[in-house]
Amino acid sequence: MCNIYIVRLQKILKENKIKKRILTSKKAIFHILNKLSGGRKEKHKNPKRDYLSDGRILNKNDMCMFYRKIYGMRLEIHNFVIPKILEQGGDVLEIACGTGLNYDRLRYYPTIRRYIGIDTSLNALNYAKDLYGEYFIRCDGQKTPFRNHEFDVSFALSVADHLDNYKNLLEEMIRLTKKMVIIVLYQGLTDKENIKKYKIDAPERLKYIIDSYKRDKDGNYIYFMNQYSKADLIKYIKKNFTNFEYKINNLPSYDPKNHTNADALILTKKPYAFKKLR
Repeated sequence: MCNIYIVRLQKILKENKIKKRILTSKKAIFHILNKLSGGRKEKHKNPKRDYLSDGRILNKNDMCMFYRKIYGMRLEIHNFVIPKILEQGGDVLEIACGTGLNYDRLRYYPTIRRYIGIDTSLNALNYAKDLYGEYFIRCDGQKTPFRNHEFDVSFALSVADHLDNYKNLLEEMIRLTKKMVIIVLYQGLTDKENIKKYKIDAPERLKYIIDSYKRDKDGNYIYFMNQYSKADLIKYIKKNFTNFEYKINNLPSYDPKNHTNADALILTKKPYAFKKLR
């Protein structure tokens, strides 16, 4: 498997006239991820303009730029999650896929047999379809139309920390998945649950990607920014998902001064449980 990464790396180095250097297989993987991903930094000749990962200039009316720019800043977390998905391979489901940034990275690898991205934002999904094709479906990640164990891997980045109850999401992902579930909480886990509900006067860019959010009687968008109790989460997992082994990794934040660290919850199907599915 590592040989595939090395060959691709050498091709990239040659095409971009980069001086060759000795790299370990792990460094080669991360180099390819960053090179082929939406996280490449572009040199802005005009500071008033923004760019997509493919270098295409976005005009002021393109609101999805805001979404992609946010996720492009979080490469530390993406560089942790993407290799985990590639190790499992097969059929992959992304909850809250937005404008398709993660598909932009995963599509380069032969281990990924099928990718489906779901989101509740019609604007974001239409944007993703225009870029990549018919790999995106509009539905709620807490209640999906898919069959039991239809996907090998399901993952959700910064989704549970914007829900008033993470349990519905986790239960649905477990139902859909037969190998690995990955949930990243950008707000991190705390000693006590801290569920905050905000009314936001969203700027135009944000309104474009939260077109499906709930509103109050005054028309304000309802927005959750939560931190969940680590002890309660572990207790809930042990009680309800005995067929899975769990692991929690603390991940670095791209901006530690303004954001708490993120936590990645990984649930892997136990070997004996996986055999029962076949």
